[in-house]
Amino acid sequence: MIVLVFNEQRCPLCFYQTVSDFQPLSQYEIEIICINDGSRDKTSDITGALLLSDPIVTLINC
Repeated sequence: MIVLVFNEQRCPLCFYQTVSDFQPLSQYEIEIICINDGSRDKTSDITGALLLSDPIVTLINC
């Protein structure tokens, strides 16, 4: 999954939890790729914390 995260500091954790808890996806090997295009809030920090806690999360800062 590719997710654009620009000034979305409230959304990455909620999105991650929703995807992780969605049972039909549990049968697949998934990857969440977050693309941060210059956010000025804490989007990068929050998504970076998810990256450290779960290897399915990838963060690309542009």
